[in-house]
Amino acid sequence: MDFTKEIARFITGAIGGIYIVNPETREIVFADAFVERHYGPALVGKKAPDVLPWEARSLHAPLSRAEATEWECVDRDRQIYWRLNHGLFDKDGVTYKIGQLTNTTEFMLLSQEVTEYSVLSERVSAFQSAMLAQISASSSALLPVIADFFKTPRLYFLLSRNGALEATACDARAGVCAHERLAPGAAFADAFAAPGRAELAPAELAEGLRAFAFARGGDPRNRFVRLCAGTFSDQRYALYLELDDRTDRKALDIGIVATVIALCVENSILREEIVYESEHDKLTGLYNKGKYLRRLAEEYPRLDSVGIFNFDVNYLKQTNDRFGHEAGDQLLLKAAESIRNVTSETVHGYRLGGDEYLMIACNGTAGDVAALKARWERSLADVNQADPAIPCIIAVGTAFAEKPYDFAELMKIADARMYEDKRLKKKPGEEIR
Repeated sequence: MDFTKEIARFITGAIGGIYIVNPETREIVFADAFVERHYGPALVGKKAPDVLPWEARSLHAPLSRAEATEWECVDRDRQIYWRLNHGLFDKDGVTYKIGQLTNTTEFMLLSQEVTEYSVLSERVSAFQSAMLAQISASSSALLPVIADFFKTPRLYFLLSRNGALEATACDARAGVCAHERLAPGAAFADAFAAPGRAELAPAELAEGLRAFAFARGGDPRNRFVRLCAGTFSDQRYALYLELDDRTDRKALDIGIVATVIALCVENSILREEIVYESEHDKLTGLYNKGKYLRRLAEEYPRLDSVGIFNFDVNYLKQTNDRFGHEAGDQLLLKAAESIRNVTSETVHGYRLGGDEYLMIACNGTAGDVAALKARWERSLADVNQADPAIPCIIAVGTAFAEKPYDFAELMKIADARMYEDKRLKKKPGEEIR
């Protein structure tokens, strides 16, 4: 049986098209319906390079009469990937070039998607490894890793805990992170809403976040996305990315990335909470004696200058005996508040135990210490004015020195001056303890 027609019909109709060119004249002498459906009717007689884009290029390998030469071509105007098979044959004394076209667009696009997925999968794997490497670090250490993955210019991290709002702005391209304690309130009410991939215009951000972002270099022309947000261990957090034309927006669609970020952020919050509890006095929130002893071993003896404030709360025992320990605790809290109001990165406040408090001022001057004492006295007056029921009276002794100094001797001087101040503030005949 002769199946020549059926085979030809299948090849040209289902697999691809056939055309024939006279290499000497470069004219098309035959084009089947498949070729004409893609490149126009009545192709016969037209110059092949004018209508078939690959014919205007030179082949990378010589054509043969015995075997077909296969190569690939992209028709960018029609967005088609072609697989081409070319060969030569002789007819009536003329050598012709025959070409067969197969549309491989779907295969090539699928291959491209697989390649992109493979590259993206490697990026996600590297990102997970980088995040896990920082899993024991603070949340601030995670931000540059996140920014690098998304190619974002800036990102913003909000953490609400212990009645305060901590905000961090990370300028990824400048390699700078800035931290600030802000007043929580209505301006940040919507900042901790559910996360999503929807892009937000600056006007859609919570008022407080918008002000913070622009104060830290945010571009009002850019958009934002709330990548992750949640509540963990009674602490609320939210992470915002700022998006520009260099940001990898496709990465925002990878759900596992946001999950990994949330997991690492919550782990860092848990770690910071454990560290916080180990370094702070549970009643007052000031640093505890353990934190003081660590700094005493590692930092305080080697400062350029040091100011020591030794505090002792008067009448604590009498308050406990007369009004109960709850009233005594309120007295301790008022003392702590007066100290906390004047602390900073270079001024550290401690509760050493009972009614004993300590404040260390690092690398200041004698004038700074005097001014700090005056600020603390005003702070204590404000605290007592706000709650006058049981006045908080505190004895204080100070000492200051520039290096070289003997820290232990300075502590003795501050302690002696504190007892002298306590004596002055006691009523006649009262026991000094």
